[in-house]
Amino acid sequence: MDQYRTSGVMDEAALREVQKYLFRSRLDWVRWIAVAVIAVAALLAFIAQDWFYGILYSVLVAFFCLFPRLNRMLYIKNQVSRMKETSSEGVTRYESFFTVDSIVLRNLTIHGEASMRYESLSVAASTPNLFFVMSKSRQFLLVFKECLTPEQRESFLPFLKEKCPKLKIMR
Repeated sequence: MDQYRTSGVMDEAALREVQKYLFRSRLDWVRWIAVAVIAVAALLAFIAQDWFYGILYSVLVAFFCLFPRLNRMLYIKNQVSRMKETSSEGVTRYESFFTVDSIVLRNLTIHGEASMRYESLSVAASTPNLFFVMSKSRQFLLVFKECLTPEQRESFLPFLKEKCPKLKIMR
């Protein structure tokens, strides 16, 4: 028996909808501490009228603040380029369904099929139009909400949590 069968299109809009979940880092706080320390160093350099180091540290602060956003933009650009290489429309059509012991993903654009066991899942999230599911090795799939009934939408994340108790549900 398979359930939660959905099919849809992964395109640039779908990737933008889930982009904040693609690059979540457990070490994000380290980056913010580094930004704070470098910002203090920049401020001290400006107070000491050492313009070279003040500007250098300010540029580093800007870089560390903007790096995650730049990384996401480049990732989405690369994904869209890959989709354009395999499809004239620049999108990937696929369907997914959930069996007793795994998730089956069928790529309808290149006619491939993959299976992912529930134990390999690490993260799930809900966006307005999609459910985002990621494995421990950072592979991800999208479950299209418009293909699900309201009851299925409500029961989807609890279903995943039941199948994979260590699954982290992101908000």
